[in-house]
Amino acid sequence: YKGLEERDRRRWTVADRNKNLQLSKEEFQGFIHPEYAEHMHGIMMSETMGDLDTDGDGKLDLAEYVKTMFGDTKSVADWENGGLTFRAFRDKNSDGFIDKEELMAWMHPDDYDQNKAEADHLIYEADKDGDKKLTKQEILESHTIFVPVRQLILVKIFIIIMMNYEHAALCFFLEISEQTK
Repeated sequence: YKGLEERDRRRWTVADRNKNLQLSKEEFQGFIHPEYAEHMHGIMMSETMGDLDTDGDGKLDLAEYVKTMFGDTKSVADWENGGLTFRAFRDKNSDGFIDKEELMAWMHPDDYDQNKAEADHLIYEADKDGDKKLTKQEILESHTIFVPVRQLILVKIFIIIMMNYEHAALCFFLEISEQTK
């Protein structure tokens, strides 16, 4: 656990932008989800390189890349696919390694749109007739894809409250809502 504690301490230091040793809500969001906070990308890249760089040379070779993508594989097809992707898309400067800049480009590509990716994923999962459009019925039938289960429970409680106008239940709902934020 000592290694994890040191890692968290480094991440905390970067997340604490005003250096008061406490994290505001926004700073804590960067600590928990560094992929969404630009000032956290450097520490995230360092952590990832540390996780994947098994020989400790500060860069990833083909073997480390294949292990990351396919695990401890002996499959020729995995090595061929891994090698092709490594050379064509990851090792931009063709030196045989993925360095820190190349790892950063892999983790945070300039042409990646998170919102479009999420929309594409939702359509892929819910579009039952394959027309690339979602009908109201398809959305309703796939509602768990769109709303996490915990939020569904809260919505159901709220509907019951609104139907019955029970003051005690409304207070309970508000208390539960605050706890899940």
